[in-house]
Amino acid sequence: MLSGFIPIKSSVRKLERDPVIERTELSTNHILVYLEKVSIHLGQGWDRNTGTGTFGHISKKIWDSKVPRI
Repeated sequence: MLSGFIPIKSSVRKLERDPVIERTELSTNHILVYLEKVSIHLGQGWDRNTGTGTFGHISKKIWDSKVPRI
């Protein structure tokens, strides 16, 4: 998650209604989105939580949940 930002819960609920999304898991520092297939755009909204002044890097991890990770 970007430093100083929190997810907008209503936008996460909106994602859950998308037919390609199997489920979501939300915590204070990350959102896990389980997809049936990968689409070009996910409409996720963000609110700025604190004034950090600088932005940190964001990481995204994509893996096939049906294939065991080593």
